[in-house]
Amino acid sequence: MRARQHVNTLSAAFAEPPEIDWLDALPLACAPASAEAPPRPMHVDLGCADATVIAELARHNPGWDFLGLEVREPVVAIAKRRLEAAGVLGRNAAVVRCNPQLTGTELLASLREATGRRRFLSSAAVQHPDPCFKRRHARRRVLTPPLLAALAEHMLPGAPLLLQTDVVDAMRAMLHACAHRTLRGRLALAALVTTRYDGGRGSSVTPQGLAPVGGAEGGQQALEWFGAASTPRERAVAGPHGGGFISRAVLVWGEDPRAAVGAEAVSPARGDSRTDADGAVVRMAWGGTVPCVPLAAAFSIEPATAFPWQLPAEAPLVSLREVDRPRCE
Repeated sequence: MRARQHVNTLSAAFAEPPEIDWLDALPLACAPASAEAPPRPMHVDLGCADATVIAELARHNPGWDFLGLEVREPVVAIAKRRLEAAGVLGRNAAVVRCNPQLTGTELLASLREATGRRRFLSSAAVQHPDPCFKRRHARRRVLTPPLLAALAEHMLPGAPLLLQTDVVDAMRAMLHACAHRTLRGRLALAALVTTRYDGGRGSSVTPQGLAPVGGAEGGQQALEWFGAASTPRERAVAGPHGGGFISRAVLVWGEDPRAAVGAEAVSPARGDSRTDADGAVVRMAWGGTVPCVPLAAAFSIEPATAFPWQLPAEAPLVSLREVDRPRCE
């Protein structure tokens, strides 16, 4: 089955939150915790595509639960077949059709209610998202401060967020979102490495604004974050017949994700929308304590040199040694 690579993720078709029977999709995650059966760690993949990675991770980590979010319905069908072939569908892995930028908050809230835990995410990843090169498409990028704020409400302290892309400007944009003023103090950068591949050989490089972080050890851990589990795009670039750049970053959620914005939480706007000139529904970026601005204005593409990313003042570097993550050997 073939599926379009690019869709208008902000169209009205994706604005309705999905209705999920979590007890059927992730029964082990919804089981009551006890002293004999403590809460299970959960990993979420924002834009899991055909679920190649989470299928391998779920097979090798039966003590974890894995949730993939994918916006294209034909690809969701492919992903479910892959999980079923791996024997993990409806056991410790599930894929849901969802645009996390529009309805991720509602989906995470429903999963929180099903699991009975306010903070249930132990790990998250955004791997090779659509870079949205055109300025008018910049608002479609999956990783935005509103989505990060929603994740912050459900990620456990110390939980890692893995970012990976073969478009260096896309990494700059994702880190730019992570450094948004409303997220200051929530995320600490543990590792950042950019590798240039040429016929299977990789060498570390330093694009402008993306200086390596975490030293050799942190860079190596970022390179091998999931072990042998890798996306088709990653294998194509890093393989013997490929070539190009892959940037990888690992950020870690702090102990108090609301410390930088005071007692009043900043949450993504719900229901605020308008229709742009192309007929697409544009959700408003912020509500509550931050003035509402259209996503198109808030997250437009800037020149690569406009935001050489820096750590927020309250977010010191952290070590990856103690970070728990699923792995595929």
